[in-house]
Amino acid sequence: MPFNKSHALSQAISENELFLIDGSSHINPRAVGVICQLQLTDAIQTSLGRRTSR
Repeated sequence: MPFNKSHALSQAISENELFLIDGSSHINPRAVGVICQLQLTDAIQTSLGRRTSR
């Protein structure tokens, strides 16, 4: 999803956090680097942590 659409969606929904993943590609998801993998892992862990704490 393009950044501007992601940002607009995050502003429209209350109680959310927007995670930006550098170098992510919806066209070739296997072509992500180490930084992207770490950012994805952090976003997933944060999201799962919030889900289990509710």
